[in-house]
Amino acid sequence: MGRVAQLSWTLLLSGLGCALAGCDGPPTLVIGPPSVSDTRSGPVTFAVVYLQAQKVLLTAESVSLQKTGTATAAVAVSGTGEDARTVTLSGISGDGTLGISIAEATAKDLLGRPSIAVGPSQTVRVDNIAPTLTIGDPSVTITSKGPVDYKVTYAGTDSISLSSGDVVLNTTGTATAEVESVTETGDAERTIRLANVKGDGTLGISIVAGTGLDVAGNAVPAAGPSGVVVVVDNTAPTVTIGAPSVVATNTGPIDFTVTYEGADAITLTKADVVLNATGSASAILEQVTGTGDVERTVRLSNVAGDGTLGVSIGAETGADTAGNKAAAAGPSDTVLVDNTPPTLAIGAPSVPVTSTGPIEYKITYDGADSISLTKADVLVNATGSATATLEDVTVTGETERTVRLSSVIGNGTLGISVAAGTGSDTTGNLTAASGPSATVT
Repeated sequence: MGRVAQLSWTLLLSGLGCALAGCDGPPTLVIGPPSVSDTRSGPVTFAVVYLQAQKVLLTAESVSLQKTGTATAAVAVSGTGEDARTVTLSGISGDGTLGISIAEATAKDLLGRPSIAVGPSQTVRVDNIAPTLTIGDPSVTITSKGPVDYKVTYAGTDSISLSSGDVVLNTTGTATAEVESVTETGDAERTIRLANVKGDGTLGISIVAGTGLDVAGNAVPAAGPSGVVVVVDNTAPTVTIGAPSVVATNTGPIDFTVTYEGADAITLTKADVVLNATGSASAILEQVTGTGDVERTVRLSNVAGDGTLGVSIGAETGADTAGNKAAAAGPSDTVLVDNTPPTLAIGAPSVPVTSTGPIEYKITYDGADSISLTKADVLVNATGSATATLEDVTVTGETERTVRLSSVIGNGTLGISVAAGTGSDTTGNLTAASGPSATVT
Protein backbone atom coordinates (compact mmCIF):
# COMPACT_ATOMS: atom_id res chain seq x y z
CA MET A 1 0.00 0.00 0.00
CA GLY A 2 1.36 3.48 -0.87
CA ARG A 3 2.16 6.01 1.85
CA VAL A 4 -0.77 8.28 0.94
CA ALA A 5 -3.16 5.34 0.89
CA GLN A 6 -1.83 4.13 4.24
CA LEU A 7 -2.38 7.59 5.84
CA SER A 8 -5.88 7.71 4.41
CA TRP A 9 -6.54 4.26 5.85
CA THR A 10 -5.20 5.39 9.27
CA LEU A 11 -7.20 8.62 9.39
CA LEU A 12 -10.34 6.86 8.31
CA LEU A 13 -10.08 4.27 11.04
CA SER A 14 -9.01 6.82 13.68
CA GLY A 15 -12.00 9.01 12.92
CA LEU A 16 -14.35 6.11 13.19
CA GLY A 17 -12.54 4.46 16.12
CA CYS A 18 -15.19 4.84 18.75
CA ALA A 19 -17.95 3.98 16.35
CA LEU A 20 -16.24 0.73 15.30
CA ALA A 21 -14.76 -0.48 18.57
CA GLY A 22 -16.48 1.35 21.33
CA CYS A 23 -14.53 3.79 23.42
CA ASP A 24 -14.81 1.68 26.52
CA GLY A 25 -13.30 -1.53 25.12
CA PRO A 26 -9.69 -2.76 24.82
CA PRO A 27 -7.48 -1.60 21.92
CA THR A 28 -8.49 -2.92 18.48
CA LEU A 29 -6.63 -3.23 15.19
CA VAL A 30 -7.45 -3.62 11.52
CA ILE A 31 -5.23 -5.29 8.88
CA GLY A 32 -5.43 -3.49 5.55
CA PRO A 33 -5.36 -5.24 2.12
CA PRO A 34 -2.01 -6.35 0.64
CA SER A 35 -0.15 -3.75 -1.40
CA VAL A 36 -0.41 -5.95 -4.51
CA SER A 37 -2.80 -8.72 -5.44
CA ASP A 38 -0.20 -10.89 -7.26
CA THR A 39 3.54 -11.28 -6.87
CA ARG A 40 6.46 -13.58 -7.53
CA SER A 41 9.00 -12.48 -4.91
CA GLY A 42 7.58 -9.43 -3.21
CA PRO A 43 7.92 -7.36 -1.19
CA VAL A 44 4.27 -7.11 -0.11
CA THR A 45 3.13 -4.79 2.68
CA PHE A 46 0.09 -4.81 4.97
CA ALA A 47 -0.91 -1.65 6.90
CA VAL A 48 -1.97 -2.45 10.48
CA VAL A 49 -3.99 0.33 12.17
CA TYR A 50 -4.57 0.40 15.94
CA LEU A 51 -7.50 2.15 17.64
CA GLN A 52 -7.44 3.43 21.26
CA ALA A 53 -3.94 2.09 21.81
CA GLN A 54 -1.66 3.83 24.25
CA LYS A 55 1.28 1.59 23.44
CA VAL A 56 1.95 -0.60 20.36
CA LEU A 57 4.01 -3.73 21.00
CA LEU A 58 3.76 -5.40 17.54
CA THR A 59 6.84 -7.41 16.49
CA ALA A 60 7.52 -9.93 13.69
CA GLU A 61 7.09 -12.77 16.16
CA SER A 62 3.48 -11.67 16.75
CA VAL A 63 2.68 -12.04 13.02
CA SER A 64 1.62 -15.44 11.71
CA LEU A 65 1.89 -16.25 8.01
CA GLN A 66 -1.31 -17.67 6.55
CA LYS A 67 -0.11 -19.63 3.52
CA THR A 68 -1.37 -22.15 1.02
CA GLY A 69 0.50 -24.34 -1.46
CA THR A 70 4.24 -23.86 -1.38
CA ALA A 71 4.12 -20.10 -0.86
CA THR A 72 6.32 -18.72 1.94
CA ALA A 73 8.02 -15.45 2.94
CA ALA A 74 10.00 -13.64 5.63
CA VAL A 75 8.13 -11.25 7.96
CA ALA A 76 9.27 -7.83 9.16
CA VAL A 77 7.49 -5.06 11.11
CA SER A 78 8.26 -1.37 10.77
CA GLY A 79 6.82 1.92 11.97
CA THR A 80 6.45 3.98 15.15
CA GLY A 81 3.69 5.78 17.01
CA GLU A 82 0.50 4.64 18.67
CA ASP A 83 -1.80 4.07 15.72
CA ALA A 84 -0.09 2.11 12.86
CA ARG A 85 2.56 -0.37 11.83
CA THR A 86 3.60 -1.87 8.48
CA VAL A 87 4.07 -5.61 8.08
CA THR A 88 6.35 -6.45 5.15
CA LEU A 89 6.64 -9.87 3.51
CA SER A 90 9.88 -10.29 1.55
CA GLY A 91 11.90 -13.10 0.01
CA ILE A 92 8.63 -14.57 -1.25
CA SER A 93 8.86 -17.88 -3.10
CA GLY A 94 6.74 -20.85 -4.09
CA ASP A 95 3.19 -20.90 -5.39
CA GLY A 96 -0.03 -20.38 -3.50
CA THR A 97 -1.39 -17.54 -1.32
CA LEU A 98 -0.04 -15.52 1.59
CA GLY A 99 -1.85 -13.55 4.26
CA ILE A 100 -1.19 -12.61 7.89
CA SER A 101 -2.77 -12.92 11.30
CA ILE A 102 -1.74 -10.88 14.33
CA ALA A 103 -1.68 -12.32 17.85
CA GLU A 104 -3.36 -10.70 20.87
CA ALA A 105 -1.61 -8.27 23.19
CA THR A 106 0.27 -6.40 20.45
CA ALA A 107 -0.98 -3.12 21.97
CA LYS A 108 -2.30 -1.77 25.31
CA ASP A 109 -4.60 1.10 26.20
CA LEU A 110 -4.34 3.56 29.09
CA LEU A 111 -5.84 1.01 31.42
CA GLY A 112 -3.31 -1.63 30.40
CA ARG A 113 -5.83 -3.74 28.57
CA PRO A 114 -4.31 -5.82 25.70
CA SER A 115 -5.52 -5.80 22.09
CA ILE A 116 -7.34 -8.79 20.69
CA ALA A 117 -6.03 -11.13 17.96
CA VAL A 118 -6.94 -10.28 14.36
CA GLY A 119 -6.81 -12.21 11.12
CA PRO A 120 -6.49 -13.74 8.69
CA SER A 121 -6.07 -10.80 6.35
CA GLN A 122 -6.85 -10.62 2.66
CA THR A 123 -4.34 -12.70 0.71
CA VAL A 124 -1.86 -12.05 -2.05
CA ARG A 125 -1.46 -14.68 -4.77
CA VAL A 126 2.12 -15.96 -5.09
CA ASP A 127 2.83 -17.16 -8.61
CA ASN A 128 6.23 -18.46 -9.67
CA ILE A 129 4.94 -20.73 -12.42
CA ALA A 130 5.88 -19.27 -15.78
CA PRO A 131 3.35 -19.26 -18.63
CA THR A 132 3.96 -21.77 -21.41
CA LEU A 133 4.26 -21.56 -25.17
CA THR A 134 3.65 -24.39 -27.64
CA ILE A 135 4.68 -24.35 -31.31
CA GLY A 136 2.21 -26.27 -33.47
CA ASP A 137 2.88 -28.23 -36.64
CA PRO A 138 3.56 -26.29 -39.85
CA SER A 139 0.76 -25.79 -42.36
CA VAL A 140 2.71 -27.84 -44.93
CA THR A 141 5.46 -30.40 -44.53
CA ILE A 142 7.06 -29.89 -47.95
CA THR A 143 7.25 -26.82 -50.17
CA SER A 144 9.34 -25.10 -52.80
CA LYS A 145 8.53 -21.46 -52.08
CA GLY A 146 5.96 -21.30 -49.26
CA PRO A 147 4.20 -19.72 -47.51
CA VAL A 148 4.44 -21.80 -44.32
CA ASP A 149 2.33 -21.01 -41.24
CA TYR A 150 3.10 -22.04 -37.66
CA LYS A 151 0.39 -21.59 -35.00
CA VAL A 152 1.78 -20.89 -31.52
CA THR A 153 -0.37 -21.20 -28.40
CA TYR A 154 0.21 -19.49 -25.04
CA ALA A 155 -1.11 -20.78 -21.72
CA GLY A 156 -1.21 -18.76 -18.49
CA THR A 157 -0.29 -15.41 -20.02
CA ASP A 158 -2.02 -12.12 -19.39
CA SER A 159 -0.12 -10.24 -22.10
CA ILE A 160 1.57 -11.36 -25.33
CA SER A 161 4.22 -9.31 -27.12
CA LEU A 162 5.38 -11.76 -29.83
CA SER A 163 6.75 -10.05 -32.96
CA SER A 164 8.69 -11.14 -36.06
CA GLY A 165 11.96 -10.24 -34.38
CA ASP A 166 11.32 -12.87 -31.67
CA VAL A 167 11.24 -15.73 -34.20
CA VAL A 168 14.47 -17.61 -34.96
CA LEU A 169 14.71 -19.64 -38.19
CA ASN A 170 16.26 -23.11 -37.91
CA THR A 171 17.55 -24.19 -41.32
CA THR A 172 19.58 -26.96 -42.89
CA GLY A 173 21.19 -27.19 -46.30
CA THR A 174 20.62 -24.11 -48.44
CA ALA A 175 17.04 -23.56 -47.27
CA THR A 176 16.15 -19.94 -46.41
CA ALA A 177 12.98 -17.98 -45.67
CA GLU A 178 11.70 -14.70 -44.25
CA VAL A 179 9.46 -14.22 -41.22
CA GLU A 180 6.79 -12.31 -43.08
CA SER A 181 4.29 -11.64 -40.27
CA VAL A 182 2.95 -12.51 -36.84
CA THR A 183 -0.84 -12.22 -36.64
CA GLU A 184 -3.28 -12.58 -33.75
CA THR A 185 -5.57 -15.53 -34.39
CA GLY A 186 -7.04 -15.84 -30.89
CA ASP A 187 -6.69 -14.48 -27.36
CA ALA A 188 -3.88 -16.94 -26.68
CA GLU A 189 -2.83 -17.75 -30.25
CA ARG A 190 -0.57 -16.19 -32.82
CA THR A 191 0.23 -17.34 -36.38
CA ILE A 192 3.77 -16.98 -37.70
CA ARG A 193 4.08 -16.89 -41.48
CA LEU A 194 7.29 -17.76 -43.34
CA ALA A 195 7.51 -16.56 -46.94
CA ASN A 196 10.03 -16.20 -49.78
CA VAL A 197 11.19 -19.76 -49.16
CA LYS A 198 14.22 -20.81 -51.24
CA GLY A 199 16.92 -23.45 -51.52
CA ASP A 200 16.94 -27.07 -50.49
CA GLY A 201 16.95 -28.42 -46.93
CA THR A 202 14.64 -28.03 -43.95
CA LEU A 203 12.99 -25.16 -42.10
CA GLY A 204 11.79 -24.87 -38.51
CA ILE A 205 11.42 -22.14 -35.92
CA SER A 206 12.30 -21.29 -32.35
CA ILE A 207 10.92 -18.42 -30.25
CA VAL A 208 13.00 -16.38 -27.82
CA ALA A 209 12.06 -16.04 -24.14
CA GLY A 210 9.88 -13.26 -22.79
CA THR A 211 7.18 -13.01 -25.47
CA GLY A 212 4.43 -13.32 -22.88
CA LEU A 213 3.86 -12.37 -19.20
CA ASP A 214 1.38 -13.23 -16.46
CA VAL A 215 0.14 -10.70 -13.88
CA ALA A 216 2.82 -11.79 -11.44
CA GLY A 217 5.51 -10.91 -13.99
CA ASN A 218 6.54 -14.46 -14.90
CA ALA A 219 7.87 -14.53 -18.46
CA VAL A 220 7.30 -17.23 -21.04
CA PRO A 221 10.52 -19.24 -21.56
CA ALA A 222 12.02 -19.81 -24.99
CA ALA A 223 10.35 -22.44 -27.16
CA GLY A 224 11.61 -24.69 -29.93
CA PRO A 225 13.02 -25.85 -32.11
CA SER A 226 9.64 -26.79 -33.56
CA GLY A 227 8.95 -30.50 -33.54
CA VAL A 228 7.96 -30.86 -37.19
CA VAL A 229 10.21 -29.35 -39.84
CA VAL A 230 9.30 -28.33 -43.37
CA VAL A 231 11.23 -29.93 -46.20
CA VAL A 232 12.25 -27.25 -48.68
CA ASP A 233 12.66 -28.76 -52.13
CA ASN A 234 13.56 -26.66 -55.15
CA THR A 235 15.27 -29.48 -57.06
CA ALA A 236 13.12 -30.61 -59.96
CA PRO A 237 12.77 -34.30 -60.83
CA THR A 238 15.04 -35.51 -63.62
CA VAL A 239 14.19 -37.51 -66.75
CA THR A 240 16.59 -39.86 -68.51
CA ILE A 241 15.90 -41.58 -71.83
CA GLY A 242 17.61 -44.95 -71.96
CA ALA A 243 19.27 -46.59 -74.95
CA PRO A 244 16.90 -47.93 -77.61
CA SER A 245 16.00 -51.61 -77.50
CA VAL A 246 17.76 -52.17 -80.85
CA VAL A 247 20.63 -50.37 -82.54
CA ALA A 248 19.35 -50.97 -86.06
CA THR A 249 16.07 -52.10 -87.59
CA ASN A 250 14.05 -52.04 -90.76
CA THR A 251 10.51 -52.44 -89.38
CA GLY A 252 10.71 -52.09 -85.59
CA PRO A 253 9.35 -52.07 -82.96
CA ILE A 254 11.73 -49.83 -81.01
CA ASP A 255 11.38 -49.35 -77.24
CA PHE A 256 12.87 -46.52 -75.16
CA THR A 257 12.84 -46.75 -71.34
CA VAL A 258 12.22 -43.34 -69.73
CA THR A 259 13.42 -43.14 -66.11
CA TYR A 260 12.36 -40.49 -63.58
CA GLU A 261 14.30 -39.61 -60.44
CA GLY A 262 12.71 -37.59 -57.64
CA ALA A 263 9.21 -37.63 -59.13
CA ASP A 264 6.12 -38.34 -57.07
CA ALA A 265 3.78 -38.23 -60.04
CA ILE A 266 4.34 -39.02 -63.76
CA THR A 267 1.96 -37.73 -66.45
CA LEU A 268 3.86 -38.81 -69.60
CA THR A 269 1.58 -39.50 -72.59
CA LYS A 270 2.12 -39.93 -76.34
CA ALA A 271 1.44 -36.21 -76.78
CA ASP A 272 4.60 -35.44 -74.78
CA VAL A 273 6.89 -37.50 -77.03
CA VAL A 274 8.64 -35.96 -80.05
CA LEU A 275 9.92 -38.24 -82.82
CA ASN A 276 13.36 -37.25 -84.11
CA ALA A 277 13.91 -38.61 -87.63
CA THR A 278 16.58 -38.18 -90.31
CA GLY A 279 16.60 -39.19 -93.97
CA SER A 280 13.41 -40.95 -95.04
CA ALA A 281 13.07 -42.83 -91.75
CA SER A 282 9.61 -42.76 -90.20
CA ALA A 283 7.62 -44.53 -87.49
CA ILE A 284 4.38 -44.41 -85.53
CA LEU A 285 4.42 -43.61 -81.82
CA GLU A 286 2.45 -46.68 -80.79
CA GLN A 287 2.09 -46.31 -77.01
CA VAL A 288 3.47 -45.22 -73.64
CA THR A 289 3.19 -47.92 -70.99
CA GLY A 290 4.10 -48.32 -67.33
CA THR A 291 2.91 -47.41 -63.83
CA GLY A 292 4.47 -46.08 -60.65
CA ASP A 293 6.75 -43.10 -60.21
CA VAL A 294 9.99 -44.36 -61.78
CA GLU A 295 9.69 -45.73 -65.35
CA ARG A 296 7.69 -45.54 -68.56
CA THR A 297 8.27 -47.31 -71.91
CA VAL A 298 7.85 -45.49 -75.23
CA ARG A 299 7.28 -47.81 -78.22
CA LEU A 300 7.76 -46.93 -81.90
CA SER A 301 6.27 -49.24 -84.54
CA ASN A 302 5.61 -49.34 -88.31
CA VAL A 303 9.20 -48.27 -88.90
CA ALA A 304 9.99 -47.50 -92.54
CA GLY A 305 12.49 -45.67 -94.75
CA ASP A 306 16.19 -45.12 -94.30
CA GLY A 307 17.90 -42.87 -91.76
CA THR A 308 17.81 -42.64 -87.97
CA LEU A 309 15.07 -42.47 -85.34
CA GLY A 310 15.14 -41.18 -81.77
CA VAL A 311 12.83 -39.44 -79.31
CA SER A 312 12.68 -36.38 -77.06
CA ILE A 313 10.40 -35.86 -74.03
CA GLY A 314 8.58 -32.59 -73.40
CA ALA A 315 8.78 -30.63 -70.13
CA GLU A 316 6.56 -31.12 -67.08
CA THR A 317 5.88 -34.84 -67.49
CA GLY A 318 6.86 -35.50 -63.84
CA ALA A 319 6.45 -33.56 -60.60
CA ASP A 320 7.36 -33.92 -56.93
CA THR A 321 5.18 -33.12 -53.93
CA ALA A 322 6.79 -29.68 -53.59
CA GLY A 323 5.45 -28.78 -57.05
CA ASN A 324 8.76 -28.91 -58.92
CA LYS A 325 8.29 -30.16 -62.48
CA ALA A 326 10.69 -32.12 -64.65
CA ALA A 327 12.49 -30.40 -67.51
CA ALA A 328 12.45 -31.65 -71.08
CA ALA A 329 14.74 -34.56 -71.97
CA GLY A 330 16.46 -35.63 -75.14
CA PRO A 331 17.28 -36.11 -77.86
CA SER A 332 17.85 -39.79 -77.13
CA ASP A 333 20.39 -42.10 -78.71
CA THR A 334 19.24 -43.03 -82.22
CA VAL A 335 18.39 -46.24 -84.04
CA LEU A 336 19.64 -46.86 -87.56
CA VAL A 337 16.68 -47.48 -89.86
CA ASP A 338 17.78 -49.45 -92.91
CA ASN A 339 15.35 -50.70 -95.51
CA THR A 340 17.91 -50.87 -98.36
CA PRO A 341 18.87 -54.52 -98.92
CA PRO A 342 22.45 -55.58 -99.67
CA THR A 343 23.33 -56.42 -103.28
CA LEU A 344 25.45 -59.01 -105.04
CA ALA A 345 27.14 -59.03 -108.45
CA ILE A 346 28.14 -62.10 -110.45
CA GLY A 347 31.46 -61.44 -112.12
CA ALA A 348 32.56 -62.56 -115.61
CA PRO A 349 33.47 -66.22 -115.97
CA SER A 350 37.13 -67.13 -115.56
CA VAL A 351 37.30 -68.33 -119.23
CA PRO A 352 35.20 -67.32 -122.23
CA VAL A 353 35.45 -70.74 -123.97
CA THR A 354 36.26 -74.17 -122.63
CA SER A 355 35.93 -77.84 -123.53
CA THR A 356 36.39 -79.35 -120.08
CA GLY A 357 36.50 -76.50 -117.57
CA PRO A 358 36.82 -75.65 -114.80
CA ILE A 359 34.85 -72.39 -114.87
CA GLU A 360 34.86 -69.96 -111.94
CA TYR A 361 32.51 -67.08 -111.13
CA LYS A 362 33.39 -64.50 -108.46
CA ILE A 363 30.33 -63.36 -106.48
CA THR A 364 30.77 -59.93 -104.78
CA TYR A 365 28.37 -58.68 -102.03
CA ASP A 366 27.82 -55.01 -101.16
CA GLY A 367 26.20 -53.97 -97.87
CA ALA A 368 25.92 -57.50 -96.49
CA ASP A 369 26.86 -58.19 -92.88
CA SER A 370 26.26 -61.92 -93.24
CA ILE A 371 26.72 -64.20 -96.29
CA SER A 372 25.16 -67.67 -96.36
CA LEU A 373 25.78 -68.67 -100.02
CA THR A 374 26.04 -72.46 -100.56
CA LYS A 375 25.89 -74.74 -103.64
CA ALA A 376 22.16 -75.14 -103.04
CA ASP A 377 21.69 -71.42 -103.77
CA VAL A 378 23.42 -71.61 -107.21
CA LEU A 379 21.53 -72.59 -110.38
CA VAL A 380 23.55 -73.70 -113.49
CA ASN A 381 22.08 -72.24 -116.65
CA ALA A 382 22.93 -74.50 -119.70
CA THR A 383 22.04 -74.48 -123.42
CA GLY A 384 22.50 -77.15 -126.07
CA SER A 385 24.12 -80.31 -124.75
CA ALA A 386 26.50 -78.46 -122.45
CA THR A 387 26.56 -79.67 -118.85
CA ALA A 388 28.77 -79.16 -115.81
CA THR A 389 29.06 -80.14 -112.18
CA LEU A 390 28.69 -77.45 -109.49
CA GLU A 391 31.88 -78.36 -107.69
CA ASP A 392 31.90 -75.97 -104.71
CA VAL A 393 31.43 -72.46 -103.30
CA THR A 394 34.52 -71.10 -101.54
CA VAL A 395 35.15 -68.05 -99.40
CA THR A 396 37.66 -65.81 -101.12
CA GLY A 397 37.16 -62.59 -99.07
CA GLU A 398 34.91 -60.95 -96.49
CA THR A 399 32.48 -59.95 -99.20
CA GLU A 400 33.44 -62.45 -101.92
CA ARG A 401 32.62 -66.02 -102.77
CA THR A 402 33.83 -68.13 -105.74
CA VAL A 403 31.57 -70.62 -107.54
CA ARG A 404 33.40 -73.38 -109.46
CA LEU A 405 31.94 -75.50 -112.25
CA SER A 406 33.85 -78.60 -113.33
CA SER A 407 33.42 -81.73 -115.49
CA VAL A 408 32.25 -79.63 -118.38
CA ILE A 409 31.03 -81.64 -121.45
CA GLY A 410 28.87 -81.19 -124.50
CA ASN A 411 28.30 -78.23 -126.74
CA GLY A 412 26.41 -75.02 -125.92
CA THR A 413 26.73 -72.38 -123.22
CA LEU A 414 26.99 -72.41 -119.42
CA GLY A 415 26.23 -69.71 -116.84
CA ILE A 416 24.83 -69.35 -113.33
CA SER A 417 22.13 -67.60 -111.31
CA VAL A 418 22.09 -67.04 -107.54
CA ALA A 419 18.94 -67.43 -105.42
CA ALA A 420 17.58 -64.63 -103.20
CA GLY A 421 18.48 -64.34 -99.52
CA THR A 422 22.13 -65.39 -99.63
CA GLY A 423 23.24 -62.19 -97.92
CA SER A 424 21.71 -60.05 -95.18
CA ASP A 425 22.49 -56.85 -93.27
CA THR A 426 22.08 -56.14 -89.54
CA THR A 427 18.52 -54.93 -89.98
CA GLY A 428 17.49 -58.17 -91.71
CA ASN A 429 17.31 -56.96 -95.28
CA LEU A 430 18.10 -59.81 -97.73
CA THR A 431 19.82 -59.83 -101.09
CA ALA A 432 17.63 -60.32 -104.12
CA ALA A 433 18.17 -63.09 -106.63
CA SER A 434 20.88 -62.39 -109.25
CA GLY A 435 21.55 -63.67 -112.75
CA PRO A 436 21.73 -65.06 -115.22
CA SER A 437 25.44 -64.39 -115.44
CA ALA A 438 27.57 -63.98 -118.53
CA THR A 439 28.02 -67.37 -120.27
CA VAL A 440 30.90 -69.55 -121.28
CA THR A 441 30.88 -71.24 -124.71
